[in-house]
Amino acid sequence: NAVKGVGVGAIEAILAARGEGRFSDIFDFCARVDSQLVNRRTLEALIKSGAFDSTGHTRRGMLEALPAAMAEGERRRRDAARGQIDLFGGGGAAAAPRPQVSEREFDQATLLRLEKEALGLYVSAHPLLGLREQLHDEIQVPVARLDECRDGAFVWTGGIVVGAEQRASRSGGIWLSFRLEDVDGGVECRAWPKVYEQHRERLVDDAVVKVRGRVERRGDEDCLLIVHEVVPFSGVSEYHPLTVTIDASEAHPSLLHELRRVLSDFPGRVPVVVRMVCGDRCTRLRVGDQLRVDPAPGLYAELKALLGEHCVGVG
Repeated sequence: NAVKGVGVGAIEAILAARGEGRFSDIFDFCARVDSQLVNRRTLEALIKSGAFDSTGHTRRGMLEALPAAMAEGERRRRDAARGQIDLFGGGGAAAAPRPQVSEREFDQATLLRLEKEALGLYVSAHPLLGLREQLHDEIQVPVARLDECRDGAFVWTGGIVVGAEQRASRSGGIWLSFRLEDVDGGVECRAWPKVYEQHRERLVDDAVVKVRGRVERRGDEDCLLIVHEVVPFSGVSEYHPLTVTIDASEAHPSLLHELRRVLSDFPGRVPVVVRMVCGDRCTRLRVGDQLRVDPAPGLYAELKALLGEHCVGVG
């Protein structure tokens, strides 16, 4: 199955309940599907994966409402088993009022991280979407093309750290196994104890880094990268502004307000320039220093979700 932690029994229970009609929301789901077959961990994974997005509620709101939804579902099943359902609306104990599902949502970076946690891959977008060109400008070989390199070649590559796992060597040292991924592919990496000790603060899940390593080929298997050096990748330097392009016809107050919110969520040292496009004319507006940003992958992801795939540039 595609969603981690969702077993065959849970899938069969969900399909059986779904055969009686669509689920209107998380409360309806919990009332119709037995919690002994679909537990809280399974429900959390389904929400994080986007399985309930069709209900119209936010993933954050549903995760926050999940305990109440499960409690209500259990109460309704228990009452039904005891024959305490009154078809005419009276005679039974009054149900507790159902809480409203919050409309608040996680930021784009958190949504993607939870999605990857549940599915093992990014579906809605990729954290490096919008950083691809900048990253490729600063490295020698993208991770997706490392298999073209000869065995023993030393190269600079880069991407996002995924699935970092500490392991113990026979001598007692700690080394790290992880994947380095970008929009186009990934490579398995090993950081042996001495290198890992030197760069352990940078080699953590979701960190975007540039890596110098040695390509190791293993017959017909995918190549392996032995890490020798790690440096952070910020996307842009504080000396080059982040440029955000907006179509003037769409620059209504609500959009500009949301843009300000997104920029405010990533405070940093990089200045921002708004490039307002109207037909073949273009006006560049320097944003105030109070909205300098940290050009993290999450910022790029949120800007692209708000303004479109080609809205962000440098300089």
